[in-house]
Amino acid sequence: MSQRSILFVGHSHTDCIAAAAKQIGAENVAVVSLTRHEFAEGLRRRREKKKAREKFKLDKNSLARSRRQLEKEAVRRTAMWISRVSPMPEPDVICLCLEGNRHNILGLVENPSPFSIGHEEVGCVPPMGGERHFIPYRVLWDIYDTPRLRALTPNIFSLFPTAKRICLSPPPPVGDWKRIRLGPWMNALKDRDPTPKELKLHLYRVQCEVLRDMAEKVGASFIEPDESLLDDGFLSIDYCADVTHGNVAYGEVMLKRVMDKAAGLR
Repeated sequence: MSQRSILFVGHSHTDCIAAAAKQIGAENVAVVSLTRHEFAEGLRRRREKKKAREKFKLDKNSLARSRRQLEKEAVRRTAMWISRVSPMPEPDVICLCLEGNRHNILGLVENPSPFSIGHEEVGCVPPMGGERHFIPYRVLWDIYDTPRLRALTPNIFSLFPTAKRICLSPPPPVGDWKRIRLGPWMNALKDRDPTPKELKLHLYRVQCEVLRDMAEKVGASFIEPDESLLDDGFLSIDYCADVTHGNVAYGEVMLKRVMDKAAGLR
């Protein structure tokens, strides 16, 4: 039985998948990266919002409606772009990995206003004290659960109606503060403290919960990294490309898991 064709669509976390597929010669795998396209889309939306404000002198309610309409148009354009550039017009399986770095945006370094996340099952993470602010779990959920993510996911899947559906988790955070401090952007953040490790992991877990919920709602399987890639819950140093992304070795492991899952989908 020939291997199923798999199309990956996503942001920067698909780069390691593309590199891994090239390294092992997986001709049944293709990757469409949204990173550059969505950067251009972001610039375009900002210009359109500014133009709308200046032309129509919109009040707050009208401006909100205008933003929602612009967002819908951006999602539609992104879906059309994917359809146009995809090297696989009819893949057997489509695997999405979208917006994976949000947990790192919140937790790569300690926030200037340190915070704790409240959760009814585990309490506050980390425990409240000192100058930490309290953020409810549902507020964090809503930060991850963006209207754009909810719209983009089914729109992309609908481009390939016969394909089986998979959603791929982003890699876990890096826990090594010394390695994080070596990042090229850290000159601008040199006065920031490390984020408490339990908070970094909780930020990641909540994002995965949102992505798993989204996958269930669109009938997709959800795949997360297993313990072999982790070191005390964090991404093992052997699988780090930098402080937010997995390397080719990580991509190979996750690609193999997706291929195994795809082979068993009916």
